[in-house]
Amino acid sequence: MTAWNGLFVIETKDDDGRVYGSEQAEQWKLCTGEAERPFSNPVRQNESHLGGLRQVLGDQPYIPIVAFVGDADLNVTAEHAAIAGCYELISTIHACSEVKLTSEQVQALAARLTPVKDGEQ
Repeated sequence: MTAWNGLFVIETKDDDGRVYGSEQAEQWKLCTGEAERPFSNPVRQNESHLGGLRQVLGDQPYIPIVAFVGDADLNVTAEHAAIAGCYELISTIHACSEVKLTSEQVQALAARLTPVKDGEQ
């Protein structure tokens, strides 16, 4: 998502339960009742998406966010990405209030992303 405050790169997860993890961990843990399962660190997954965008768009004001759209109880730490529950996503985006791009830059980025989204380059 492009905006005047940067390029939001949002990794979404649809999980219910308690989520435990840190930015440095290879795996995070989801606990539901008595069941427990590991899953790939979504901050690292988002970093992979950022790498692809950097190859296409170069240095931009990227804003990485991991959003849990399920009913997750988040017990996670991350320094280089925002972590938000579904009800916190909008306020997380609004908290990034520093203007970093002009309207023209936002339009130019959006135009460059459209072919990438459609599988072209």
